[in-house]
Amino acid sequence: MNLLLEQIELHEFPENDFDIFYDFNTKRFHSFENNVPRNKVREVVYELIDTEENIITNHREEILNYCLCTVTKDDTVGLGDIFMHGGYLKRINNEHTIQEREVNE
Repeated sequence: MNLLLEQIELHEFPENDFDIFYDFNTKRFHSFENNVPRNKVREVVYELIDTEENIITNHREEILNYCLCTVTKDDTVGLGDIFMHGGYLKRINNEHTIQEREVNE
């Protein structure tokens, strides 16, 4: 798990954990910080560096080798595998700051 966090940069925030969601409309991963006041939740947003289809086609073996102990010719790659690999994500909000979300109570 630490390797995944390092690759997707959430290791910058070791004091808390994050819930990670995928938005099928925007094709982005949203990571929301846990265990903080609602008006101080930090959000880190990522997107794929290429289309899901291109990543699967061009990097199948690398991703499967990272995710599985033994790879067979029948193994397939999905969005979860791409996310777990972490190497095909880019952070899209500011590199040095995390946006604090305003929450109306």
